[in-house]
Amino acid sequence: MIDMHAHWRPAEFTDALRARTTGPRIVKNQDGVEVLTTRMGGEEPLSTAFDEVDFHLARMDRQGVSTSVLSLLGSFCWIEAQPLEISLALCRLFNDSVSKLSQASVGRIKAQLTEPPFSAPPPLPFLTPRASNFSTVPKRKLVAKRKWPELLLARAKPL
Repeated sequence: MIDMHAHWRPAEFTDALRARTTGPRIVKNQDGVEVLTTRMGGEEPLSTAFDEVDFHLARMDRQGVSTSVLSLLGSFCWIEAQPLEISLALCRLFNDSVSKLSQASVGRIKAQLTEPPFSAPPPLPFLTPRASNFSTVPKRKLVAKRKWPELLLARAKPL
């Protein structure tokens, strides 16, 4: 079985979350414990705020899942709305992170690339034979696909 929609909360965002001045961010609560705050005012201990690959793989095994496709959890999509130079670095951090997970899992974990919504140039006027299964493939996506070949293009149409 393939799980085509699993969210991922990468611990690699810890430093970026500590540097933020608005939620979500990492702060010390009244007890002096670091927590991840949400935009809605909630807080979660750092021990449970990020996903762990061993836990994810064990859950896949329990549920009979052979392949899991990860995407950035919605509450972490704030990275896409930052100024472009910051957003690109954070998206690259996510893509590098899930790329390493994919490589280490020997194909059990795949992931969707993430990028700032306005970072790509206009769609190519034609599709190359290699990319013919994609509806609109911006040049940046093709470049990203070469950098992270094991990651999936989010704009792929069904085969």
